[in-house]
Amino acid sequence: MSKTLHWRVHTENLLEEILINPHMSRLRIPLNIFRDLLVQVGERSAEINDPQLNALMLRLTIYSAADSTSIDYNPNLLVIV
Repeated sequence: MSKTLHWRVHTENLLEEILINPHMSRLRIPLNIFRDLLVQVGERSAEINDPQLNALMLRLTIYSAADSTSIDYNPNLLVIV
C-alpha cells in the first residue's frame, strides 16, 4: 500500500516570514490582500462544509482548529486518512 505525504503549511506564519524580510517590503500590500482573500475563502469553505475542502483548509492552517497557537486548536482534526 502506498502512502501519500501530506504537507501542512502554517499560512499566517509563512506570510509573516516573507514580510519580515527587509527586501520584501514592496510585497506588504499584495500579501495583506492575499491574506484577506484567504480569510474569506476560509469563511466560505466553512459554510460549504465539504470534507475535502475542510481538509485542505486545515492543511493550510486557515481554520483556527489547525493552529497550535489558537485556543480552538484540535490536533485530532489534523489526522489525514
